Amino acid sequence: MAFYRRNLPHLIIPGFPFFVTTRLAGSLPQQKLNALREEFQKETQKIQKLKNKQSRILHKKELHRTFFLKYDDFLHERSTGPTWLANEQVAQIVHDSLHWGDGRLYHLIAFTLMPNHIHVVLLPKWENHKEKISQERKDEDAYFLARIMESFKKFTARKANKILGRQGQFWQHESYDHLIRNERELKRAVNYTLQNPVKAGLAATPDDYRWNYVNWDFL
Repeated sequence: MAFYRRNLPHLIIPGFPFFVTTRLAGSLPQQKLNALREEFQKETQKIQKLKNKQSRILHKKELHRTFFLKYDDFLHERSTGPTWLANEQVAQIVHDSLHWGDGRLYHLIAFTLMPNHIHVVLLPKWENHKEKISQERKDEDAYFLARIMESFKKFTARKANKILGRQGQFWQHESYDHLIRNERELKRAVNYTLQNPVKAGLAATPDDYRWNYVNWDFL
């Protein structure tokens, strides 16, 4: 088990899948983000005062779930910021890039492409990664998922910006990722992913949405 940190802590356990969310740069107003972070910190401080350790763990888990849903709801509003993924050519690049990594860097379980963010469920191919790392960098497991996302973002950003005729940051640097610990959590993450466009009013059913994907062999 290992951690890596950029702006947020990330828990890494090789052999487990992840639910990953990443959004376009500027897709959320800073004012909303600041308010959300402030509220999160206040609730975290309340939880830390609880005497029972198990109670603190359960409350923290529920807190993260609650605030992620608020975060995602803000993205669904699409009231400000770019919606470049609504461009079919851009969406196709992201779609194809995710599939390119399937079997090479990870097992692709599910994803959805929303106008200003994406949700992906994947299982990194740790065994391939371990063959390549040196003895001096045994901690690299902790950075494998981060490097997968960094490579994906760089490639798709370059291609997308060319289509859009723009320059500059395309993706938000930080991604949200959640370690999936069991089959029940996996099914819930996949269901959340596929239902996202329905929740946002972009499709009547998950099957109606062009940019949904799922590999049922993992479920």
